[in-house]
Amino acid sequence: MTTVKSWARRPPDVANLFNPAFCAALLNRLAVGFQGDVKQGLPYPLAFLALPLLLHSGSVALLPPTARTRFHSWILENPQVLFGFPERAKALAPIVREAVSFGLRYELLGFGPEQILIPLAASALKRWEKNPYNKDLSKDAQTLGKLFAQVKDLPTIFALFGVRP
Repeated sequence: MTTVKSWARRPPDVANLFNPAFCAALLNRLAVGFQGDVKQGLPYPLAFLALPLLLHSGSVALLPPTARTRFHSWILENPQVLFGFPERAKALAPIVREAVSFGLRYELLGFGPEQILIPLAASALKRWEKNPYNKDLSKDAQTLGKLFAQVKDLPTIFALFGVRP
């Protein structure tokens, strides 16, 4: 298992983009989008698909503007999202674990039964979303959460991305 480098050893660009607070905020917004449609928390394994999509500018640019698009249709119409995805997901797994830990510790996320992440209300997110970049990415995370919620079977989502939970 790959571990995350200490802060002193991370290049500034990597430290900024993969900041655990930033990533935990994205996971919170993802869980809000997911929960809005299915009234339950986000399955923990989906965090390992979401961050590699949200932190990859080429993939996030292809997200539909709303969740009215069907998840399967979006994947079929945008196969470039899948290029290199398994490697990206594997490389970002330590970042995802660090973000979830941060989110749990600082109450951006809760952990429910059956390995689900529950978004918790956090006043800091309102300030965070005042930044236009964060606000746009927050909206994208919520849309992705809604897209994930359309598919009721977790293994199906993973199979579409060519990875295993």
